[in-house]
Amino acid sequence: MPAATYDAIVLAGGRSTRMGDVDKVGVVVRGRTLLAHACDAVADARRLVVVGPSGLAGVPDRAVTVQEDPPFSGPVAAIGAGLDALGPDRSSLVVLVAADVPRAAEAVPDLLDALDRHPDADGVVPVADGHRQPLLAVYRSALLAQVLEAAAPLADLSVNRVTAAMDLFELDLPDDVVEDVDTPADLHRLTEETHRG
Repeated sequence: MPAATYDAIVLAGGRSTRMGDVDKVGVVVRGRTLLAHACDAVADARRLVVVGPSGLAGVPDRAVTVQEDPPFSGPVAAIGAGLDALGPDRSSLVVLVAADVPRAAEAVPDLLDALDRHPDADGVVPVADGHRQPLLAVYRSALLAQVLEAAAPLADLSVNRVTAAMDLFELDLPDDVVEDVDTPADLHRLTEETHRG
């Protein structure tokens, strides 16, 4: 794994509307919540910000927890809140991890390594099944802050639309590594895979 210094933002503030009454980031898989697995994926981060409601299970003691304003105003607003929490002395690199991507830990080293190999890129975003996953990616933090500032106000914006202004290297990764848990069927599949594995 590259020795890159980075800060991390874990996004855990969605409403989980497609999960019914289940708070998906609190779902326990392999003995830990999905949120805890997401935080584990960026254990090497210099600083960690979790964006979501206070009191979530699985937030490490070292993490700072903030929430986007207004609450539940989407991932772009959450990213903005995370960058604000890191402040002006943030690392030159920031890794974003959505809390509902159970295998994020397998992707993060590859993303950092790809950026090391493509130093002119503004960041690295994984591509699976032909689609970008911009919420599991590494960005040059100053450039990310610039595109967010240009896009303000941030509520309810599309992450792909906002980051389209950045020169991102697209890294092909296996579909199952970047898959997120959005529905009860996704959760059932993950649980079955865990039992088999």
